[in-house]
Amino acid sequence: MRVRSIHVPVLPAALAVLAALALSACGQPRDPDWYAANPEKAQARLQECEKRALAGKLDVFGDSREAVDCRNAAQGLSRNAMRAFGF
Repeated sequence: MRVRSIHVPVLPAALAVLAALALSACGQPRDPDWYAANPEKAQARLQECEKRALAGKLDVFGDSREAVDCRNAAQGLSRNAMRAFGF
């Protein structure tokens, strides 16, 4: 007796997982307090914001979620700098 194996395509499942992760990354902007608690992430985010802004793909003064997230990252790092100087 031969047992049949069920073949599940791996590529569509992997793409579905990646799509779900991409959509969750496009959620709400992170809070400035979160960026203050995660300065490495804030710095990385600001570098990405700068690249996109210089390429003309991001208006940092706009109302998009990405622009708000960029400003929140900058504000989080500013809070840390102010605390370091006793303000």
